[in-house]
Amino acid sequence: MNRRSALRSAGAFLAIGPLAGCTDDGTGIATDGDDGTPLDIAPEQLLLSRERLDDTVREGWSTADPDGVSLVRDAHAANQWVPFDEEAGTFHQESGTVTSGVWLFEEVGRARTAFDESPYRDGWGYEERPIAVESLGGITDDQSDLRVLFRDANALGALQYENPHVGASDRESTGLALAAAMHRDWRGD
Repeated sequence: MNRRSALRSAGAFLAIGPLAGCTDDGTGIATDGDDGTPLDIAPEQLLLSRERLDDTVREGWSTADPDGVSLVRDAHAANQWVPFDEEAGTFHQESGTVTSGVWLFEEVGRARTAFDESPYRDGWGYEERPIAVESLGGITDDQSDLRVLFRDANALGALQYENPHVGASDRESTGLALAAAMHRDWRGD
């Protein structure tokens, strides 16, 4: 085997090797779900936590009422984080607003049906995302919020990231990172 062939073989091995068993899509947002292990926890405990929010964006958030957010209107539990640092007494509006919601079902089949029948499934221009067992989300135009809906076993999660201070690309990457962070707490990752 000549040196060039050996280098090509080594390069192919290095390029393919890390893919074995890997679920990461290169963006750091990929998470795994498990239809065989239903979640047995209160829906409120599945919402995006302040700790995950602080780790992903920045510290200094207060809770608000998410009633006006259509994505989580009928959720079993929902929360909204607004960029207000209570200790400093200041807003950091450039961080945006984050809303999360959870639907918890007794059976995996019911959660799968709810995901399949979601109004965000068709006609919104969202694409599949590598979060949980199945997910979809995106931004429909430059002015829209990032919305993500994901399912893991018997639970559905939703996250909306609204931030007019950043471009669509930053809104999308930050929102997807927040949705993945929310899901990681479901399985203790």
